[in-house]
Amino acid sequence: MPPLLGPPELHLPAKLKPITKLETRSTILLSNNFNPCLEFFLRTCSNDPRQSYYQDDWIDKVWGHQWLDDCLEKAWKQDPLTTLKLIYYQRIFGGSDKTAFYAAAKWLHKYHPLTLACNAMVFGAMGWFHELLEILHSLEWYISQQDWKRIEKNIIKETKKEGRKDSTVKEGRKDDGKRDEPVICSFCAQVRLKKSALLPSGVLQLIQFMTHTIMCEGIARKVFPRDAYAEYRDIEEAHYAYRVRNRLQTQVLAPLRKALESRERNSGAKKRESFTNRAVKESMKSYKKIYEEKDEGLRFRYYLMLCSVWGRPTIGAGLKFPHQIIASLKNNHDDCEEELQWGKLIGECRRQGKFRNCLAICGLSESMRGTFMEEIAVAMGLFISELSDYPWKGKVFTFSEYPKFRRIEGDSLRSKAEFIRTMDCKESLNFIKVYDRIRQIGIEEKVNNENMVKRIFVFTDRDFETVDINQWASDYKEAWKSSRPRGYKTVPEIVFWNLKDSIGCPREIRTEKHHRGWLMLHGYSKTLMSLFLKEDGVVKLGSVNMLNSVPTPEDVMKSAISREEFNDVLVLD
Repeated sequence: MPPLLGPPELHLPAKLKPITKLETRSTILLSNNFNPCLEFFLRTCSNDPRQSYYQDDWIDKVWGHQWLDDCLEKAWKQDPLTTLKLIYYQRIFGGSDKTAFYAAAKWLHKYHPLTLACNAMVFGAMGWFHELLEILHSLEWYISQQDWKRIEKNIIKETKKEGRKDSTVKEGRKDDGKRDEPVICSFCAQVRLKKSALLPSGVLQLIQFMTHTIMCEGIARKVFPRDAYAEYRDIEEAHYAYRVRNRLQTQVLAPLRKALESRERNSGAKKRESFTNRAVKESMKSYKKIYEEKDEGLRFRYYLMLCSVWGRPTIGAGLKFPHQIIASLKNNHDDCEEELQWGKLIGECRRQGKFRNCLAICGLSESMRGTFMEEIAVAMGLFISELSDYPWKGKVFTFSEYPKFRRIEGDSLRSKAEFIRTMDCKESLNFIKVYDRIRQIGIEEKVNNENMVKRIFVFTDRDFETVDINQWASDYKEAWKSSRPRGYKTVPEIVFWNLKDSIGCPREIRTEKHHRGWLMLHGYSKTLMSLFLKEDGVVKLGSVNMLNSVPTPEDVMKSAISREEFNDVLVLD
């Protein structure tokens, strides 16, 4: 008779209760349940050239991407207003490359023409008059191309019918393509002859002038309607059209051209007279060499001296991002401009009290060399180290199983950045040794709780699960137990930023007891970096409501389209 063992709960080994908990906002990026609007935003607004979805010639870019049409269709079904704002945002994000914007505008014209037409005020509010005309011209060109393809298809069809009458089926199969060539060539020759016949008489120029006149006349009639102006009520139609067209030129178009002296108009001009009409930042970026050649660098240097003492610009507006300044070092031999910009950035952030008592760990793997990820890791490591207080100021940790606390050497911005690039980087990172070293320095320097390291930032292109040499839960628990007896009430929190791939959802890893955790960010975008710097890395990291204060992909998208000019857009069809 077997012995009595009691209920299974008493004699079976109990399952170990996990001491940790993994929380996440959502599932894998671009999954089946992914937000279509967010997918459209991430795919078309990627800052990584490897993720660019448009790599064919211009015609294929604008008119040949079935993926874009499908994505826009799904996004429109879910949230038409957000999709409409994202379409307009493509123009802002793309800069000089307006491919995604024109492609999306073509889709909008095809399926929702009333919405595109009735939101023309957005083009006016943003100064996109050139883009509006470009869309109209592209549509006209596209329609003409479709007509040409239809005519060509009909010619080939008729040619095949005639060929089948005069030849056998076998010969028709062999010479099918060759038989079409004479007919198509004959048709093309006739079209070219007709166009050539118009050239001597100046009819083509006349047609273009008439088209321009008709467009101006139509706009003038809208701006100066006959019923609204008493001087136009009793005159003839032809005289009215002439007068309002001239009035449009003198009172509307001429002042607009003067006020809207766009950057594109002077982008190719290298005359010094055009410099004053351009943004100062673009002038420095594009014409630095010309300034130095023409003025021997005097006026340019005077301007830099004024920049060092004048005004308080904000990050992303008057101030560049840290990685943008570091990246510009590669293109210049004279670092005077970059040194001043860096000093201005550090001074403004220090004035706001950003990133005090923080440390950085830069994991520059071989796969990051020569990429934008390397520039971000180097720049942010140097940026955070210079904003920290003593004894953490000017120092970083190496990415290694035996991390070292290194002082950044160098007397210039270039030399400091190069020092971080040449630091050792191993395959894994021992976080418990980082904790131990911070605690040791705090004891030696008699650092109180207020000045102790509050946050550690790790910048790399690797996944968190592959670099942690130990289990993160045991590291955190051991660091917590070692800190309490020495008078430290908190343990430094860690923000692990994986710069690879698209923007991913932030994840918080925390212990159930103390609710202190590590935050993991994925991907990069300008908007995410702007939010990151604005919020001092993260807000209230480690609290129960931390995930509500960390910028998610949805937050980045909403921030991108939350422009005042987009508040009045309407969806009508």
